Amino acid sequence: MPSLINRMLFIFILMFVLTTLRFLFAGRARNNKIEKPSFIQRFALGVQVAITGLMAFIVFMGLILKDSEMIIVGSVIVIIFGAILFGTRRKFKRFYRENEEYFYLDQQYVVD
Repeated sequence: MPSLINRMLFIFILMFVLTTLRFLFAGRARNNKIEKPSFIQRFALGVQVAITGLMAFIVFMGLILKDSEMIIVGSVIVIIFGAILFGTRRKFKRFYRENEEYFYLDQQYVVD
């Protein structure tokens, strides 16, 4: 029984620490009442772009080497990552302006 209590206590402490870190670092940046994606969100978008680009390079290398397996597998992965990247960019390219009562979409946010 003490083993179960220790595990539950460990999970509780871990959840508390992760939730606190999320509130500290994952919040959206506000500048003059304009909400923009945070550094972590922009960094994750950059990582997605890099992974998609790397997989596209692997498909290109498969074309040069004439390896059909590499081309097929790489193409499927590029299509999946491209769809995920497209959806993510559409979500985080917008920012919202705060009114007295609500947030409303102001314009597109340009990712650096």
